[in-house]
Amino acid sequence: MKRLMTILFVVISLSGCKSAVKTKEPQKSAEETQYDIAWNNDIKWKKYVAGIQQEFNETKSAETGFKLWSRFESFNPFTGNFQYTKDKITTKHKIEKYEYVQIPTRDGLKLDGWFIPVENAKGTIIVLHGWGSDIDFGLTQSKFLVSLGYQILVYNARYWNFADNPYDYVGFIANDIEDIGDVITFISARVDVNTDKLGVMGFSYGAEKSIIAGAKYKQLKFVMADAAPINDEPYTEKQFTYIKSLFKGKSVPSITMAELDILNAAATISPRPLMLLHGEKDNSVPLEHSKIILEKAKEPKEMHTFPASGHCLGMMGSDKEAYFKVVNDFLEKNVNKK
Repeated sequence: MKRLMTILFVVISLSGCKSAVKTKEPQKSAEETQYDIAWNNDIKWKKYVAGIQQEFNETKSAETGFKLWSRFESFNPFTGNFQYTKDKITTKHKIEKYEYVQIPTRDGLKLDGWFIPVENAKGTIIVLHGWGSDIDFGLTQSKFLVSLGYQILVYNARYWNFADNPYDYVGFIANDIEDIGDVITFISARVDVNTDKLGVMGFSYGAEKSIIAGAKYKQLKFVMADAAPINDEPYTEKQFTYIKSLFKGKSVPSITMAELDILNAAATISPRPLMLLHGEKDNSVPLEHSKIILEKAKEPKEMHTFPASGHCLGMMGSDKEAYFKVVNDFLEKNVNKK
């Protein structure tokens, strides 16, 4: 009995010693630590945006509304930074043949982009991602174009150049439109790009930009717009002048107020072709917006809707085969017509 008690005492003592020994946490790499810091900074940013939203809900002031509307678009500026995105083209999208490019703008920025070449390409398409989105999701939405035989250039909109300090960013669509002019200049200088078969495809806010840019830049031979929103309250001259005044020391766009009117732009694209796409289950941009744009546009124009699809998702769900077909048919008819 005494021997048994001794054994039990030893076992209990040893088990107590084991529990007293702390398991050493694996040390995080510098990159993991940096990402944790970025994650926490995103949390602070979201709280900041929520504060502006609450203030606007309570006051409905034009000043707060402008601050909310013109802010850095993404909710994840720090973890969405291109340094955490740049490898996704191979790890996530499994695309091995591509070029990382930096597109220079007239005011000295360099926009991060991916150019995906295609041998004997049928054409080249500039891809414009949506509001708050980025190059990664823009590629998710547009990479099917490569399988159709078209090379694409997808890039981060200018606000991503200010991801290190989103609090100071002031956005204005006019600057984004002029960036598209810089992108056209950049892509047109490539020897593997046939400028007679250069077009644009945009999604959501990017679709709005694609229509406005399509009207402004005749170098774009065709325009495709998925769920382009209509601004219900166009700028007044006073608002337009005020917005431009905020860009002291920054890029001041030369584009006019009339050029930013999407309905005027839609009517100006002709005789170049315009195609509108829209998911019928879109809860972000009403289907009616595309119908109004279609009505204002001149021939050649067409519109296709997708009954099972939400906002700019027609290429992903059960409608994707129909989506691919209408895009391919449009391109074959207008870009590769015999």
